[in-house]
Amino acid sequence: MTPAERSSKLIVSIVDVLRARREAKGISKKKLAALAGVSRTAIILLERHDRLPSIDLLLKLAAGMDIALSGVLLEAEAMVEGPVKTLSKSKTDQDKRASASVLRSVHDPHRFVKEQKSKE
Repeated sequence: MTPAERSSKLIVSIVDVLRARREAKGISKKKLAALAGVSRTAIILLERHDRLPSIDLLLKLAAGMDIALSGVLLEAEAMVEGPVKTLSKSKTDQDKRASASVLRSVHDPHRFVKEQKSKE
């Protein structure tokens, strides 16, 4: 899997984990919007994968559901790559490139949307 493919899959998985957590807690989109201080439309677009999540939005949604964003990220990463067996202090070059790709995608939503549309 290329770093760009990993990045795209990871972003989709992060949103899917957030949606699953919201549904498991029985929180409606409207209620989460109020708890997180964001619009209901933002949540709808995010969950339909029509909008890229910013770090700010992810933090607000996690706080609104009273969950740790780090747990969401670990669960999403496990969905993409399988469970992590051990944590390593040093990352491989491929890991570093993939992490950088994820950050670029999160910080540049238009790039992600273009990449997704070009794959279709």
